[in-house]
Amino acid sequence: MPSMVPRSILVSIAVALVLTPALAADRQVVVAVGADVESFNEYVTSSTLALDIAGQLFIGLMEELPTPPRTPPAFGPRLARSWTVAPDGLSVSFVLRDDVLWSDGRPTTAEDVRYTWQVQTDPALGWADADIKSNIRDVRVDGPHQVTFLLKTAGQHTLLDINEGHIIPKHAWSTIPVSEWLRTDFSMKLVTNGPFRLASWKPAQAIALERNPGYYEKGQPGLDRVLFRIVPDPHIRLQQLLAGETDVLETVAPESVGRITDEASLRIVRIDQRMFTYVCWNMRRSLFRDARVRRALTMALDRDAILQSLAGGMGRPSAGPIVSSLWAADDTIRPLPLDRAAARRLLDESGWKDGDGDGVREKDGRTFSFDIEFNRGNTLREKIALNAAAQLLEVGIRAVPRAVEWAAFQSKHSEGDFDAFVGSRIASTRVNLDSWTTGSPRNNAGYASPGFDALNAKALAAVSMEEARPIWMQAQRLIAEDQPVTFLFEQDRLYAVRRSIDGIDEGSLGLFEGLRKWSLRSDARPSREAAH
Repeated sequence: MPSMVPRSILVSIAVALVLTPALAADRQVVVAVGADVESFNEYVTSSTLALDIAGQLFIGLMEELPTPPRTPPAFGPRLARSWTVAPDGLSVSFVLRDDVLWSDGRPTTAEDVRYTWQVQTDPALGWADADIKSNIRDVRVDGPHQVTFLLKTAGQHTLLDINEGHIIPKHAWSTIPVSEWLRTDFSMKLVTNGPFRLASWKPAQAIALERNPGYYEKGQPGLDRVLFRIVPDPHIRLQQLLAGETDVLETVAPESVGRITDEASLRIVRIDQRMFTYVCWNMRRSLFRDARVRRALTMALDRDAILQSLAGGMGRPSAGPIVSSLWAADDTIRPLPLDRAAARRLLDESGWKDGDGDGVREKDGRTFSFDIEFNRGNTLREKIALNAAAQLLEVGIRAVPRAVEWAAFQSKHSEGDFDAFVGSRIASTRVNLDSWTTGSPRNNAGYASPGFDALNAKALAAVSMEEARPIWMQAQRLIAEDQPVTFLFEQDRLYAVRRSIDGIDEGSLGLFEGLRKWSLRSDARPSREAAH
């Protein structure tokens, strides 16, 4: 009987069928990734791959569209055919499609939309992004395919907030208490409505998606199957790509670009991932409390050289907490210049001088020496820490690079138990600088500025983006002036893809955002896995 067959055997058989040449789809793409998913339920995981796959299995109310740099976000229809914002901005009504079916044949309805919001805001689940929904006071079902979001206040992020997260099936998942979701294997309970459905999953080995024949957008997806092959070793992932065993490499190190572009069948796709890399100074510690010292630290670092030599030039200099492509970015802010003479003067003014001639500055009997941490295994951050240490020594500051395991790296910084570290942040289209406010748990630097806090609150209270933008610009300038962190660079994410794949949107918010639009040219050679 099927119920007596262990799940592990069932999953193994399923994957074996996926990988059997005779059953391999003609239109298959193989993607090499570094780690497995934790869950197929996006509301209990934060892994990038899990969220990418969730976007193939489920759809959202709307689709955030690519926009030119520094322009407001725009949306297109998805589950929602249309929407209307009330004149007072306190409600948004949606008309839903009536032809979107769950994989068990049930229609996707307004009840699913309301249920999704209830899950997102349920404290028993504790979704990491629940605060995004804090301005929604209720979701009203007006009919099977009509729903209205009722808001506490009008705001600049209304559509972004409503649209965050994909819609999930009430009839299938409401039978599982959300308090049990972290312990639930959703691969065995998947009811989906996206362009793809889960064909099989072999933990730590492969995830196979197949096209959903009942998907509402006719002619999509353009692929029959997408296989995510899990290969932890980045060197092996690169070799498999070059050998023709995979078609897409999700992360390309800058030093590997040349090897990939030398292969005629491959090309590099460059996506603005809206991420900036920085060095965080712990302002709770006396070394970093003086703004003159923090400015000196920044002016002692050759950030252009770091970008060119360590990040392969794949990005642009960073000057503030809002990445340059976002609508609220202040493009008049310029990074502090490399000026070690000025850095030395600032350090002298703040009382840090090399009194004993050993090349390292002292003040009040203390040497200007500290640890600069990076998470073990992140070679880019390690190189940045080593490079920064060498450059800071030129102005009389001793920084000691130190590798820290990832779990400790996160906990130490959230607790303020560090001197300095190399980190990165990914920025959302939803501009919010709360993580820089006094007392915020994400304010690793311990930055405290009443002036900034007031600007941030005023910007968030603005009803429109037009009203908020000049306020955000003032807030950015204040951060740039105070330098609680040294902003290094904004780095693009590099992917390698086979030239036979058409339909990739290089202006998208992520490579896999438009996966349903990918196709293979008719003369394309199938990946070796499908051809054997």
